[in-house]
Amino acid sequence: MSEEEGWAAVLARAGVPWDAWSGLVVWGRSGGLAELSEQVAAVGGCTRPVRLAGTVRSFSASTGELVGEYETGKGPAGGLLVACGSRHAGVCPSCARRWRGDTWWLVLAGMVGGKGRAAAVRSHPRVFLTLTAPSFGVVHTRRTGVDGRVRPCRARRDWPVCVHGEPAWCGLRHGEHDPELGAPLCAGCYDWAGLVLWNAHAGALWNRWSVQTGREIGRLSGRTAAAVRAAVKVESTRVAEMQARGAVHLHAIVRADSGRDPDTGPPAWLSPELLAEAAIGAARRVRLEADVPGLGEWVLRFGEQIEAHPIPPGADDGQERRLASYLAKYVTKETAAGLERPIGGAGEIPLLGVAPHVRALVGTAWRLGSLPGLAELKLRRWAHQYGYRGPVATRSRRYSASLAALHADRVAYRRQQAARTGDDRLAPVGMPGQTVTVPALRLSRIGLDAAGGWLAEQARTARDDARRVGREEIERDLGPDAA
Repeated sequence: MSEEEGWAAVLARAGVPWDAWSGLVVWGRSGGLAELSEQVAAVGGCTRPVRLAGTVRSFSASTGELVGEYETGKGPAGGLLVACGSRHAGVCPSCARRWRGDTWWLVLAGMVGGKGRAAAVRSHPRVFLTLTAPSFGVVHTRRTGVDGRVRPCRARRDWPVCVHGEPAWCGLRHGEHDPELGAPLCAGCYDWAGLVLWNAHAGALWNRWSVQTGREIGRLSGRTAAAVRAAVKVESTRVAEMQARGAVHLHAIVRADSGRDPDTGPPAWLSPELLAEAAIGAARRVRLEADVPGLGEWVLRFGEQIEAHPIPPGADDGQERRLASYLAKYVTKETAAGLERPIGGAGEIPLLGVAPHVRALVGTAWRLGSLPGLAELKLRRWAHQYGYRGPVATRSRRYSASLAALHADRVAYRRQQAARTGDDRLAPVGMPGQTVTVPALRLSRIGLDAAGGWLAEQARTARDDARRVGREEIERDLGPDAA
């Protein structure tokens, strides 16, 4: 074994790859290691940060005088790192955690108060709603029995075949990560276009559901639609879950408020049970018709599996937090590796390293995007999401605060930190309204070298450890349901 191989083995046992160690040595000799480590920690251990080069100047809003200046090229690191901001955990675990955490806070605030909502909303009627997509054909699935054992996928004693001669049954017990999950038993029988059109219209169906819910409340309570609109305002937040078969499911927290004030409860006659019944009734009634010249007609509606569970007023803190976590996890859920960004051209689709049925869905969305009758759907832009055009998470205006407001609070906090420490790399010195920031920055590169990647991993580990310690302290002080 050579000396280099010996050092590599020692470093591997210590958890430091050889290429990372070599990079750390180079950064240390250049005098930039401390600054690189500090910047990587400042962006939360982002794995694909954007390195910017240039100058950031701050001027007094009242006098126009230059009050602060930071040149990225002066430091040994030679640039300013900015987090990539990706919500995909496969691209950047650090930024995805921030997306998930911000969504968690906003969902929870709409249930218990905070972030612009009073704590009184906790006594309002609230419902946990799940809206599924209809069936577009029989697909491979993974089912477990009450004993926890995996059952055969599509067991049939008569072993039937479809009109294309393919087996209409499957006796396999699929693994949890089997690429066959979600794939149709027969590609010829499957309604590929219908699934893509459903995804493309899921947001429109949700909007119709929002309107219909008020009508259902009036029908169930024996009141006119105008009376319900004056007395009740239904607020909600929802997230989109992309299933293995490629269809979007919608999960939501629905809350009923007074028609005038979101922090005031609705009339006493509107119970959580009535709100749940109205939500289900509205989902079963709404529909959309899609007529595609040359392809046919579709009637788009929600699937048969619709669930609405009332959240009791003053539910225990742990239940509400678990619901917020359940919704927040879908914000960073991966559809398939390589589909984190839009497809650039048809030539990319055969090269995608995904399951065949996923590639077929992307290709279907791309082909439908060329039809003049579907031009307004912009399906090629959303082919990487199988035609789904809506945001992964959204909320009504008065449910709670917005992500933009949450980010503004974070920027203001960092400005305060910068003002206290005098570190103009955290944020321009001065508070909003007192200074005007004029950046002159250009893209230098994206990503980190091996040394930076290792430092990012250490920063993420340190943050995870700090969060775990914080949760443990809360559990000790307030009990396990409060963390």
